[in-house]
Amino acid sequence: MNFLAHSMISFALEQTAPDSANTLFGNFAGDFYKGRTEHLAVESHIKDGVVLHRLIDGTADRKGNLLNPVLAQTFGIFKGIVADIVIDHFLAKEFQRLFQQDIGQTEAEILTHIRRYQAVFPPGFDTMFDYLVQNKSLSGYADLDFLAERVFAGMSRRVKRGEILLSAVDVLKAHYAELETLALREFAYTRDESIRKYRALKQAA
Repeated sequence: MNFLAHSMISFALEQTAPDSANTLFGNFAGDFYKGRTEHLAVESHIKDGVVLHRLIDGTADRKGNLLNPVLAQTFGIFKGIVADIVIDHFLAKEFQRLFQQDIGQTEAEILTHIRRYQAVFPPGFDTMFDYLVQNKSLSGYADLDFLAERVFAGMSRRVKRGEILLSAVDVLKAHYAELETLALREFAYTRDESIRKYRALKQAA
């Protein structure tokens, strides 16, 4: 899952468990926290967010990810990267219908919340955050040109043998209706399963 999906799962958790209302920052920035969560020198609610982030990633990275049958043959080890972006694309595109909210307003609220933690950003996160803000990336994922020119082109330069990612939007277009159905189903499954696992961990603590 990518930034928009992670954010919406934190909001879903908050709606069903008000005592878990502060996972957004740790979840949003979770990739930038390294090591065991219990060893992180951060506030407990940030740790909770990192825990949720890792549960989401662990669920989405499973072999049975619903997008794998369409993406695995073309993208191999990069299938998870492509799946993450594809899911955020369809969430952004169908945001009003799915969440009954305006994506621009929600994006602004998310980024304002994250900015409050600027003094404790983990190493490297400030650069990523600035990019997301300047490019309005969360809502920008709805646009296929944005995906091709900014997201996948940028990733292709940052990872070894990443050139294959340049074809991701063409594959998305070729399987658009099927991938939309699978992406939204995968998001719903990962949301529900990661929240279930998170609650179980909190109850066991």
